[in-house]
Amino acid sequence: MPLDEAPKFGDLRSLLHAAPSAISWERLCALIDRWPRHELEARVIPYARDHTRKWPASLCLSPSTWLDAKLAGEAPIAWSLIRGLDCSGRVLGRALCHQLHEELHADAITAFSAHNAYIGYQELRALLNDPSVETLTHMDWTKTALDQDCIQALTSTSRLEGLEELGLGGSRLGNQGFLVLSQCDKFSSLRSLSLANTRVGFMAIELLGDAAFARQLRHLDVSDNHLGRHGAQALTSQRALDGLESLKLKNCDLGEEGARALCDNHHMKDLTTLNLEHNNLRSSGVELLANSNILDGVKVLEIGYNKIGDDGIDALLASAHISSLERISLHWNPVTERTMRALDEREIAHDLSDRDWTKTTTR
Repeated sequence: MPLDEAPKFGDLRSLLHAAPSAISWERLCALIDRWPRHELEARVIPYARDHTRKWPASLCLSPSTWLDAKLAGEAPIAWSLIRGLDCSGRVLGRALCHQLHEELHADAITAFSAHNAYIGYQELRALLNDPSVETLTHMDWTKTALDQDCIQALTSTSRLEGLEELGLGGSRLGNQGFLVLSQCDKFSSLRSLSLANTRVGFMAIELLGDAAFARQLRHLDVSDNHLGRHGAQALTSQRALDGLESLKLKNCDLGEEGARALCDNHHMKDLTTLNLEHNNLRSSGVELLANSNILDGVKVLEIGYNKIGDDGIDALLASAHISSLERISLHWNPVTERTMRALDEREIAHDLSDRDWTKTTTR
């Protein structure tokens, strides 16, 4: 829509009836920013609120301009749509943390996100020890450097017992930081944990199985860490992780031997999503997966960027373990049109197109 064109209710309706996503939320906020005030109050905001209250709170985060206005005492007219505070890129000093406490006291706010932000130990401890954080179910510190003292503050507070999702991706956690995290007995509601690109390795994976919160985890992301065969073996042999529903192992240096370790040791009966992108699996690794019951129940399989050819996908499609498979990601694998057509015939959704398979086969 051109910027000088008046927003239309049909555009709003289309956004709200599409699948919830960060992009659709961003577009919704941008659309609202352009709407005449009298129409917002009378019709637009009530309609949007009825729909977005069903969206995950972690998506309905405050745009930077809205949060700036709210902290300045000028509440945006659409603030009632906000379910989480987004403090990405900010320096979370003592004064700002004090203001955030006031915003977190609102019943609707259940998510807190601070991507690539900066916060010291004292400020983090003050932020987490205020009763206002007790309603949080989602907390995301992606790409925010948290030293061991900060991790200690995070795990020692008694205010986060309702936390269901914790994002620590890119936080420089390391094995020592994870040791502190694994000893926490206060995350009684934690269901989702991201450790992507946190510089953890084999030792941290072994510690994970002994963590008090391990048995309740349903979603785990350990992508972009050097795990290799031994890390894969340690991960899938942890009986405490039997209940995982989604597992992300993107770019973990698995290779064929890592795939073998996953297949030989796993006890995960409830997996519905498995991400193994960027692991140099090749067709031989996919054949191992195809012959393993690790794929039983998997609905979404992501194996892009793995140098997989048609023979690997042939083995996968012949597997007795893919009856639940609904979608497969194969982007940037050297398959041909034959694979694309075979997937279409099986009605398995995929990300291949004529352009993709032509590009990979003519390189």
